[in-house]
Amino acid sequence: MKVPRSPLAAALWSVAIPGFGQLYNRRFAKGLIFIVLEFLINLNSHLNLAIYYTWLFDIPQSQRIINYEWLLFYPCVYVFGIFDAYHDCCQDLERPYPRLLVVPFFASSFIGTILVVLSSGPVQVLSLDRIGPVFVGVILMLLLLGGGSWAIHRYSPKP
Repeated sequence: MKVPRSPLAAALWSVAIPGFGQLYNRRFAKGLIFIVLEFLINLNSHLNLAIYYTWLFDIPQSQRIINYEWLLFYPCVYVFGIFDAYHDCCQDLERPYPRLLVVPFFASSFIGTILVVLSSGPVQVLSLDRIGPVFVGVILMLLLLGGGSWAIHRYSPKP
């Protein structure tokens, strides 16, 4: 029996961990590549330790421990993994998707990368350095992804 798949479920699996959506779509090599990339970036940027210190509200320690050179890769890999899982599932199901759907994904990865730079401490814009290097990017990326995807699905003409 073939289990029906959903593009939304594929995207949500990739939100959990980049690569899981590709495994859900049975793209095992691509999924493994995303998982290895996520693991390498996470390990080398000390992201989990920075998240730990951010939850303790020790933002200066979080900023000292994190490696921003590696962290800059994370928003792009994360968002591309979500988009790729959604796109692959739509192609497998031969279901059209709005062509403008790429815009919120591109915008959120771009903004997420810029916010990583702005939350690094030396540049004090909108007091982003007080929120921490983790929460700023994650919150705004998810808001852009969700709001942009909703708007495109809501207002784009149906094929």
